[in-house]
Amino acid sequence: MGKPLARGEAAEVTISGINSRGEGIARTDEGFVLFVPQGLPGERVRVAVVEAKRQYAVGHLQEILGPHPRRVSPPCPWFGACGGCQLQHADKILQTELKGALVQDALTRLGGGVPEAGFEACRPSSVLWGYRNKAAFPAVFHPSGGLRLGFYREGSHRIVPLRQCPVVDPRLEGLFISLRPLLEKGALTGYDEKKHSGDLRHLVLRGGIRTDHVACVLVVRAPLSSPQERWLREKILPVVRSAAKRYTLAVHIHGAPGNTIWGGTTEIVGGESFLSERLGDFSYTYDVTSFFQVNPTQAEELFSHVADLVKAANPSRTLELYAGVGSLTTFLARLGGEVTAVESWVASVESSRHNLGRAGFRQVRTVCADVKAYLADPGERPDVVVMDPPRTGCEEEVLHRLGALASKTLVYVSCNPATLARDVGVLRQEGYKLSRVTPFDLFPQTAHVETVVLMSRVQK
Repeated sequence: MGKPLARGEAAEVTISGINSRGEGIARTDEGFVLFVPQGLPGERVRVAVVEAKRQYAVGHLQEILGPHPRRVSPPCPWFGACGGCQLQHADKILQTELKGALVQDALTRLGGGVPEAGFEACRPSSVLWGYRNKAAFPAVFHPSGGLRLGFYREGSHRIVPLRQCPVVDPRLEGLFISLRPLLEKGALTGYDEKKHSGDLRHLVLRGGIRTDHVACVLVVRAPLSSPQERWLREKILPVVRSAAKRYTLAVHIHGAPGNTIWGGTTEIVGGESFLSERLGDFSYTYDVTSFFQVNPTQAEELFSHVADLVKAANPSRTLELYAGVGSLTTFLARLGGEVTAVESWVASVESSRHNLGRAGFRQVRTVCADVKAYLADPGERPDVVVMDPPRTGCEEEVLHRLGALASKTLVYVSCNPATLARDVGVLRQEGYKLSRVTPFDLFPQTAHVETVVLMSRVQK
């Protein structure tokens, strides 16, 4: 492990790679691990230790003695303070290389290794800025009254009071710039997570980039008073209405403690009841609380790739787990054959049924159920299972039940290399081999990466 470093101590180290948070990884001459935010592989850097633990330390980058040739100047003035982006200091080519390495490292350490052939280079996003169709801004209590909006600092719940965000769709960025001063000095107080008090918890801005549709959702702790509702209609609604051709203003009442965003009831204050977007040949509407891929251009590429993998298996029956609002389901249904789509979030299921019906896909059966419960009695065995679970991955029992189901092909879509690798390791024990791995950069300027893996059934 090497001799530990103390807080305030200086060190000169060489960065060997990055971790899942986008921090540079280095070791002292004695072998002690040091994480360096904004460090890039191969760079020789001088740092000051700002956090010291028994097994590792975190260093503040003071001087780059030998910069990486693909290091660039971050265009955002809040980069390094705001926790939203981690890789603005790397050019687009280096970003995709780093993300591919993250996936490969996770599968090697946690998933039993990568296939000898079939590990592909990370596919870059054609849109690097202004791609996000969603931004959630925490609203926190401020002692002087009112609230403060922004993003959290990396690894904390302290707010960075940013004035703009270049990775967010320009319409949403403009709407945030207009709404921020109104909300910070308006009729709502900010949320105090420790005391579970205050009014506004989050400002969530969402948009249909291809449909010129914006949605503003105020996530509040409790129902608004009559004066607050009147203020909302008089001050906030006109701003939202003028932001795009189509608009939605909603209040989401979420009374549970903690800092999760969704979990209550939604009331539409003005505009349309649902968001809208297009991917490829398909149009979608969905509830403001439902999940939708944040980078629609790259999502089209990812969904087309998944559909190609499924098509190559020539299935009669396909099972999709964690199906959401049906965005991937439409790409699968176009292949023909029977499709069963399983999703537990009620609003997403309702949207999925509407979207699939509008697209004319009558052969799709949409099931509102918990995935683990559904797999306890799934009926006829599907030829292919496609799954896109949340960042936490699949419950272990889900993986065991997939093993018992014994479909010939699995396609796993993941936004977290660590949980993907963990689950791949279990599925290998359940009788599957890893055949193909394709990372996708859906989140430029960040350390996040989406991955599609193909697994094939073998004898246990």
